[in-house]
Amino acid sequence: MPGGPSSYAACEGMLKPAGQRLAEAMSVDTYESILIMKGISLESSPDELMPDEPLIPFEARLFPDAGRTYTVPEKLLREDLSSNKVCWYGDFSKDFWQYTKNSNPLFALWCSHPLHPISRRERHVITIAQIMFVMMISTSIPRAERCYRGGFDSCAVEHAVIYDWKDKVYANHDFCCLTQRMGVQWFLEAFGLEWGGGLYALVANIIFGQLLFQAGANCCCFQCGSKRVRITMESIGHLLILTFCALCCIPLPKFVQYCIAHDQVMFVFHTFVTGKLGSMILTSIFQSFVWYICWRMQCPKEVHGSRLCGVDFAPGKADDKDCHQCGFHVTALDYRAFVQDCRYLGSGDKYAREVGGQLQA
Repeated sequence: MPGGPSSYAACEGMLKPAGQRLAEAMSVDTYESILIMKGISLESSPDELMPDEPLIPFEARLFPDAGRTYTVPEKLLREDLSSNKVCWYGDFSKDFWQYTKNSNPLFALWCSHPLHPISRRERHVITIAQIMFVMMISTSIPRAERCYRGGFDSCAVEHAVIYDWKDKVYANHDFCCLTQRMGVQWFLEAFGLEWGGGLYALVANIIFGQLLFQAGANCCCFQCGSKRVRITMESIGHLLILTFCALCCIPLPKFVQYCIAHDQVMFVFHTFVTGKLGSMILTSIFQSFVWYICWRMQCPKEVHGSRLCGVDFAPGKADDKDCHQCGFHVTALDYRAFVQDCRYLGSGDKYAREVGGQLQA
């Protein structure tokens, strides 16, 4: 994995002389040392060593990690990532930054871990697909509004004519029926023509994005399976992503042409910005809540840096039972035991000194 770990360390801002920095909890070398410390074999299974090719012929060119073989530390680190491990250091700010780099729609494009089940290339393709999807939705809203103004109310009713009094044009019944089934007409009726389109684009983009990310990671549930199963399901996920991209391209030219012809360009731009930026902000807020809930469950009772603005966000546990039973290959307690090693007790990192002193006591 040339260039991977150093690239990730650059994102962490930890590129300091070896004796001056804390061991990275998400480093393959750290995982390997901890696995050895725990007495876990580092010998790869015969299944992992077997050469397997992705299902799609050009897949490896578009997604370079497709069909890749992993060492035991790499595979176990990847499995912990796919299982939504969020407590790496047992430090509030460090763990939140790790989660942000690997989950935030913006930061993860450049700073996600090289072994994350959703690779950076997959994130780039998914982001392009989301932009195309929001553009398709944004350019279809003006035509959907034509249906709303024309009095369309149900697919079950065969309208003799759907006439838009504002644009002085007739709306297509089949298209109006499609927008109702997709929920566009409900948003326009509930929130009005001014806000309904933008809110629909926002909600639709959040749902669409989650579907694509789940396809990219393939629910993460296949990461712990055999290599053949993992590669097959990842290929299916890639195929779904590319299919969604292709489907978004089909109606887009016609929708764009309509918006240009009816002077709806600024409206489309406003709807696009609202849908894209709004979904990123709401997704980030939601992810932060999910992270904190999981962090409290996975971390030991003693954590660091949890007091912010006078509020203590520590888990408040009586023991470390949850941390021991969380099911990860390497827990925050395992990492702390590794930090106790004499190589890090002399570190200039405040967290390393605190943990080392605490464990010695």
